[in-house]
Amino acid sequence: MEKRGSDLLTGLYELWNHTLDEGVDEKGNQTFSSFLLEWTGDGTEWYDTGVQPFDNTALAKLKLWSTVIGKDVVCRRMAELHLRAVHQSVHRWAAAKDLLRTIDAMTEPSQLLTDVQERGS
Repeated sequence: MEKRGSDLLTGLYELWNHTLDEGVDEKGNQTFSSFLLEWTGDGTEWYDTGVQPFDNTALAKLKLWSTVIGKDVVCRRMAELHLRAVHQSVHRWAAAKDLLRTIDAMTEPSQLLTDVQERGS
């Protein structure tokens, strides 16, 4: 699938939306679909959601939470947090994996809506 745009936040929203829709199953296992957000058009800057073949517990949690608090809410919040992590990280490509480690520690969907930085991430 290819889409074009000029807003990184919107691109990250679409990346999380497609990943949760098609990229992982309910158990957190990777499906046949995978998604990548290429930002520069020449392949030098890209973002993904850190999907591994198996045991994507944070993504399974997000997929479940999207049925509780709404997929739009989850994807919008993940895009915001991902963008913040990209700007704060020296290793921009690792931003999603760092973010997923934070999600793994959460136990309630309401925690996603609070400021992740308050928890020391």
